[in-house]
Amino acid sequence: MPSACPTLNGVALSFITPFKVGQALGMALLACLAGTLGHLVMKALKRDRGVTSWGLQGQSTTGAGGLLDRVDALCFAGPVFFHSARWYFGL
Repeated sequence: MPSACPTLNGVALSFITPFKVGQALGMALLACLAGTLGHLVMKALKRDRGVTSWGLQGQSTTGAGGLLDRVDALCFAGPVFFHSARWYFGL
């Protein structure tokens, strides 16, 4: 289940998007769900292939093992958000 904080941030920032408040809520929730799924998919792929770390192990203070660990959610959520907005709003 995605966190409520990013979804609420999406609603709070709806004034700078082309979406109305309800639409911004839906799109923010979709982006959060897709980001969570992207993280889980990349984690499963890493575990399946036996990869312990994508980058330099032990040099990160945030717990991320490399660049891909930091952007795995974005790599999945970005295309989902783009195509959803394009399909739903006809952009």
